[in-house]
Parts: sequence; C-alpha cells; structure tokens
Amino acid sequence: LSSLAAPRPLTTLISSRSFQTSIISRDIDTAAKFIGAGAATVGVAGSGAGIGTVFGSLIIGYARNPSLKQQLFSYAILG
Repeated sequence: LSSLAAPRPLTTLISSRSFQTSIISRDIDTAAKFIGAGAATVGVAGSGAGIGTVFGSLIIGYARNPSLKQQLFSYAILG
C-alpha cells in the first residue's frame, strides 16, 4: 500500500521556466522606446507648424482687409 503514491497534479510535473532577458536586450528595448517617442514628437511638431502657418496667414489677411474677417476665418478653419 505504501508503494502506491497519490497522483501529483500536472503543474508540478511540468517544470516552469522563468523568462529572463539580458541587460543588453533591455537596453535595446529602452532605446527603441525613446526612438519611437522621438519619431512621434517630430510628427506633432510638423502638424503644429502647419497649424501655426494657417492661423498666421489668417492674422496677416485680417490685418490687410478687416472687412473679410468672417470669410478669412472660415477659410482658416477649413484649411
């Protein structure tokens, strides 16, 4: 009777392998995150420059001809 042992759960039979990354891999991942953040920032800066150009032109146009204020503003919103 002592030779019959209770069955073990399957989880104890499968050896669990921990996932470890090297320091170099973590550094590469961190560098990739910074490069991605920088690329996103360049895109935001480009759109900001475009919006600034549109509304800067609105101000210049309004300064030249104030009677066209409403029409210039609608063009700026569309553009």
